[in-house]
Amino acid sequence: MAVARVAAVVRPSLGVCPELITTLLHGHRFDGSRATRELEFSYTDVSDTIRRTVAWLDEEGFVSATV
Repeated sequence: MAVARVAAVVRPSLGVCPELITTLLHGHRFDGSRATRELEFSYTDVSDTIRRTVAWLDEEGFVSATV
């Protein structure tokens, strides 16, 4: 991909590869149905994950989460 080649010449320390450019331009889709079906895996809602992460960071003293 031309963009990756130009980036490699201009800023080689960035480590831009064609796969990264493709991901940034088009994104990825993931299907977790097999994990759900075969491993009985369940996904956590994003808002719950963020709430729990902030609570943990607060408990560990990394942030002050006064709401």
